[in-house]
Amino acid sequence: MPTGPSPAGLFARRVVSGDWGRPAAVAAAPALSVLALAVVVGARLGSVLPGYVVGWGGRTRLALALFVQGLGGTLNVTSSLPGDSGDSGDFGGYDGNDDSYFGYDDSDSGLYDDGSGLSGSSGSSDSYGIAGSTLSVLPLTITLLWVVALVVALRAMRKRQAGPEAAVRVALLSAAAAFVLALVGQPTIARVHVHSGPFLVALWTFLISLATALLVLCGPAPHTWLATRPGLAAFYRALRTASLALLITVLLAGAIVFLVVADHYDSAGGWGLAGTALLLPNAGLSGLGLAWGAPFKLNEITIGGPPIRFSFGLSELDHVWNGWSTAAVVAGGVLCALLIGVLAVRRSRVRSEQFAVAGVFTALFTVLVALGGLSSNGSGGLGMMGGGHVTLGTSLPAALGFCLLWAFGGVLVGPYVARVLGVRPAPVGGPQPFMPPRQAAPGPQPYVPPRQAAPPGPTVHDLGVVEPDRLKKKGPRHQ
Repeated sequence: MPTGPSPAGLFARRVVSGDWGRPAAVAAAPALSVLALAVVVGARLGSVLPGYVVGWGGRTRLALALFVQGLGGTLNVTSSLPGDSGDSGDFGGYDGNDDSYFGYDDSDSGLYDDGSGLSGSSGSSDSYGIAGSTLSVLPLTITLLWVVALVVALRAMRKRQAGPEAAVRVALLSAAAAFVLALVGQPTIARVHVHSGPFLVALWTFLISLATALLVLCGPAPHTWLATRPGLAAFYRALRTASLALLITVLLAGAIVFLVVADHYDSAGGWGLAGTALLLPNAGLSGLGLAWGAPFKLNEITIGGPPIRFSFGLSELDHVWNGWSTAAVVAGGVLCALLIGVLAVRRSRVRSEQFAVAGVFTALFTVLVALGGLSSNGSGGLGMMGGGHVTLGTSLPAALGFCLLWAFGGVLVGPYVARVLGVRPAPVGGPQPFMPPRQAAPGPQPYVPPRQAAPPGPTVHDLGVVEPDRLKKKGPRHQ
């Protein structure tokens, strides 16, 4: 007996047969935002990589290759180096001592710009070696830019098109747009080939965009579903509060780090300031971890050399800045911890749910610290520090331990701080699920006197009298 299509098949049919015009416009908004930022950075890179080395198009594509890592990509660099000088080619950047770029002196490297934005080579060699490097860094600024641009476009689209089908269309088209950006961000400069991992970019962009679109376009549906599940509803409220607290504290710490770098502009330089701005959430994670006691570490393992380990914590602040720097940084950490506690009290009245906010915050913070660091693997001189393995970021075990201490401490004293500040606690049971608005009750009606019932008519009794047949007959019609 033939059966009808499955629910999944019906859903897929609705997705395919729906309107794709507005989802395409929504998906284009974050892609164009990332592209515009790459164009600006590519233009500014001209002071470091002049046109006779890398043209404007090549610089823009290099910026795209770095930016799409914020959407899940991985930057791989491979090069074919001459066999007799494979150990001397350093592709880590500009070397100010010999006025060379990418480790080559422009007087003998034979590099030229062919006008297409990429550079070629006028020399030739009979023997080549292969060197490679992998740079792993997650620019959370790009992730945040993508989500914010997508939310703004989705809110405009929600008035005309909503539901899970529209969310899937937006996610598919967003993944396609990110895939195109990743393909564009794969330049070949001289003998250096850059690969950005477009398939990984498409996969992670689809997941990020799908989650964002479902939250924006599905409206009250999740709240209605959670209304009958109090445990999941409490976890959802804790997740929302922890996410808000994490966003505020990380951006606040990032802004403080940016101001510190700007104050030391002579030491950091313009590109140090620009790099801090482009990696503001990453800097905020490291700054918040440092304020809570987690040190910032650099580990380098080079080929044929001793390992290098460097740690920068609160005790090293006095050696870099004045004596008040440690107290100021710790005060910032205390402020962030109290902010977590006040937000938990403001949005959750039950103490167990408030401590759940601290636990979820710790989990999210630890995951972002693990993702927000930088690592490089290289061979043949193509690593960030040459051949070998380099990691740069906040110590993960210390970040987990200190975040547990400060987050739960902030929630513990949160009610007292909220009382001092006059912050009203959440209603009992936490935020209520969304309920559709009821229609307004009708206003008072004018008084109308009740109608009197009509008097009953005379009762007719059937006596059972039979009418004779002669009375039923009609007489002849008179002309």
